[in-house]
Amino acid sequence: MPQSTESFREAVVRVPLLLGTIGVLAALIGIHDGSLPVDQPAGAILLPFVYRDVAMVCLLSTAPAAWVLGHLLQKRLTKLSCCLLAGLLWTIAWNLFFRFQETAGRVDELPAFAGLSRFAASFCITFGAILVVQSVNKSSDQQSRNDLPTNILRAACCLILLALVPQVYLDARGRHDAEQYLSLRQQSRLGEASSLLRRMLILDPTIRKDGRFLRREKSELDREIDSLNRQASTELPATDSFNQRLQRARVLAMLGHTNDAINILLEKSETTNSVEACSLLGTMHENQHDWNSAIRFYGTAEILLKSTPGDTSASAEAHQVAMGSAYCYRRLGRLSEARACYLRLLEINPNADTHFLLAQFFEDIQETSSAQHHALEAARLDSNRYRERGHQLIKKMRALHFRCLSVSGDSTGND
Repeated sequence: MPQSTESFREAVVRVPLLLGTIGVLAALIGIHDGSLPVDQPAGAILLPFVYRDVAMVCLLSTAPAAWVLGHLLQKRLTKLSCCLLAGLLWTIAWNLFFRFQETAGRVDELPAFAGLSRFAASFCITFGAILVVQSVNKSSDQQSRNDLPTNILRAACCLILLALVPQVYLDARGRHDAEQYLSLRQQSRLGEASSLLRRMLILDPTIRKDGRFLRREKSELDREIDSLNRQASTELPATDSFNQRLQRARVLAMLGHTNDAINILLEKSETTNSVEACSLLGTMHENQHDWNSAIRFYGTAEILLKSTPGDTSASAEAHQVAMGSAYCYRRLGRLSEARACYLRLLEINPNADTHFLLAQFFEDIQETSSAQHHALEAARLDSNRYRERGHQLIKKMRALHFRCLSVSGDSTGND
């Protein structure tokens, strides 16, 4: 009877603790993804982690060290003390390290010691959670090895995880984001580029691409965005022309206000008769991953282009329409339409960039002979940019496409 009473008391203590822990963690996740109402600006980022995947990696990397420390304290603290300490750690982490910031802020408004804050916040959260779990499962007859070699091995493993795992992941994430940032700059999507650069610099202020520090670009990027904001802040005249409205839509799109730009264009009936407007609408819907709408506007632009043959100013729009249509068809899995658009793109502009784009497309659909042909042609037209990349693409096909290759060693041996 006393044993059953003791078991009942243990259950009474354990169940609320477990439910409370689950509730706290669920609340943190809900606040983070915006499903719980808090004083959070729309589209804000949660510092110091910036991204959810970064937060998960940091939390998991601190878990072993927190577990070892919690095990050492388990014999010295009561269950109530463990729970109170966990609550204190979570309160400290939330109030000292976590805060929301607008993603559209200036690049130079960066938090100090973000790396140290990530470590401290992660450790407080995991250590608190482990204290609660260990206090719930605390048992007087629990035994574990505590000899010197075992403790040294545990400490070494914890230090390796703390030192290597977050840094390796952040480096890989930084390389991916740097590529995306340069792509956004090339597409003149400056608002999105500024937001991404700010996130990158919060995670790693020393990040660089092709040997140059990306932080040095912040001043130029801020000046460009300030200039665009001044243009967007001026009201359009009551009798604005369609060209003025089209230019305003371009400015808004560059700033990342895509929905506003789309609405400005759709308010005018002249939009469906303008190649530039339809091409811009297709591009904006493409950036929003609305592939079907993008194809619809690209198709309208293509019809309008056919009615103006020989127009030199239309060649750039034709290139954009063909490339955008090919990409959208490819994302939808409509490969025959994508192939036709890529071949039309080659007719419009048969340069090295187009050939390498076709090489990547044919490699993706496993037409290796066509991919090899276009990769070598791109390398021939621009050896500085595409010689190495073309050979890497061919080597990749050799490694992954098994016997379907018609890629011979002679084709890449003539340097």
